[in-house]
Amino acid sequence: MPKLKPGTILPTPEEDVAITAAAKSDLDNPPMTNAELSKLKRIGGRRGRQKKKPDPEMIDDENP
Repeated sequence: MPKLKPGTILPTPEEDVAITAAAKSDLDNPPMTNAELSKLKRIGGRRGRQKKKPDPEMIDDENP
């Protein structure tokens, strides 16, 4: 689990039960099963990403 920011408030066990029940009752967007979650692949990421330089033609010199 990633490090949480200071001041993060986690739901109580009772709140977590209510949130889970509400998610399971939503027929339009049911929670993913463990089998579905295991098929997901991580893509992208922040490490190693190079920043693109702005295109000089797209910069409006009149409005800095």
